[in-house]
Amino acid sequence: LPVLSLQELFGVDPLAAKRLKPYVIIAGRREGSFGIIVDRIAAAAEIVVKPLSPVLRAQRFFSGIAAAVGLGHVPAPAAGSGVAQIGEVKTPLLVFKGGGSCAIPLSSVTRLEKFLPSAVEQSQGGAVVQYRGGMLPLQPFSPEVDMQGKKAFSVLVLGEGASRTGLVVGRILDIVEARLDITPPRKPSAGLLGSAVVAGQVMDIADAAYFTGGRRGMTAQLLSFSLAGQLCAIEAGFVREVRPLPQRITRTPACAPVVLGVSNLRGRIAVVISLRRCLGLGDAAHGTREMCLVVEHKGELYSLAVDAVGLVLSQQGNGEPVPPTLDARWRAAMTGVCRTGGGLLAVLDIPGMIDTLCRNEKEKTSPEGL
Repeated sequence: LPVLSLQELFGVDPLAAKRLKPYVIIAGRREGSFGIIVDRIAAAAEIVVKPLSPVLRAQRFFSGIAAAVGLGHVPAPAAGSGVAQIGEVKTPLLVFKGGGSCAIPLSSVTRLEKFLPSAVEQSQGGAVVQYRGGMLPLQPFSPEVDMQGKKAFSVLVLGEGASRTGLVVGRILDIVEARLDITPPRKPSAGLLGSAVVAGQVMDIADAAYFTGGRRGMTAQLLSFSLAGQLCAIEAGFVREVRPLPQRITRTPACAPVVLGVSNLRGRIAVVISLRRCLGLGDAAHGTREMCLVVEHKGELYSLAVDAVGLVLSQQGNGEPVPPTLDARWRAAMTGVCRTGGGLLAVLDIPGMIDTLCRNEKEKTSPEGL
C-alpha cells in the first residue's frame, strides 16, 4: 500500500517525539488505494467543500476547502484529489444577456429580482425602485438593456447595506461552473474584469465591485488604517466590513508567508492576509489586537490584517503620485498618496496586490509530478 506523509509533503515541522502514534487514513480511487499519514483524527463532521481562493490554488495537493457544518472554524484544506490527480477548480457563474452573453461570479449576487418599468422612479439624477423598506439604485449593465418597455426587466442585486445596487440585465440565462481564467480588457472598460471562456463561449465578466461603488473613479471615500506607525488607506467602498482578527485561523501549509491562513466568515471562506508582511514590515508585537478589513475581489473574500482602523476620509481629486524615493515594494503596492491633517496617507492598490500574489503563487507551481 503506497503511503504518504502530509508532514513531509507540506514541509511541516514534526511534533515532539513523545506524541501519540500517528494514524493512517486509507483512501481509494479507481487506480487503487493509498494511505495518508496524519498526526491525529480531529472529528467526524459533515462538510461542504468549496473551491480554493486563487491565492491558494497554486498548491497542487489541495482539492478544495471546507467549513464544517455547525462549527465556527474551518478545517484545513481538503487533501486527496490533488495527491492522486490534480483537479481543475471551477467558479460558479451566473450567465446573463447584457448586449452579448456575459457572466458574473455567483457569490457576488445577493438576490435575483424583476421589476416593472412603472416601478422605476428618479432620485438624485438616477433611476431607483422602492425595495425592502428602502431604495435600490439601478444601473444598466450596458446601453442595450431596456428599462422603458412594457415587460418586467431582470435585476441582479449586488452588495448589502449602503453599497447595495441593482444591476439591470437583459435576461438571466443560466448558472454554470467554469475555470475562470480572465483575460484583461485591451483598454480600460468600466464595469468589466475582462473576458473568459465560459461553457465553450467567450463572455465578458462583470466587475461587481465597480457597480457597488468599489472602483468608480479616483475621487472616493478612503478608509484609513495604520501599519507599523505608517498611515495607509484603501477605498471605503471596497471594504465589506471591519472585524477583529479572528482568534481561530486555520493555517494552510506551503502557502506564501503573507497568507496567515483561512477563516470561516458566516459560511464563506476568507483568506487572511497580513498587510504588514506584504509590505516587508514584519509581524506586530505579541498581544497586539489587530483588526481585519474584509474585502471581496473577483468573487473571493479576503481578510486583510492591519494594526488599527481609523476614520473614513474624503479624497479630493486624483491625489498625488507615488514618490519615486519610496521602497520598490511600497511603490508597487500604491496608487498614490493623499495629504491629511495627520500627514501623508499611502493609498494602497488592494486588487493589484491580490492579483500579484495570485500570479506569483501560480508561477511558483512546478508542473512536475511527485
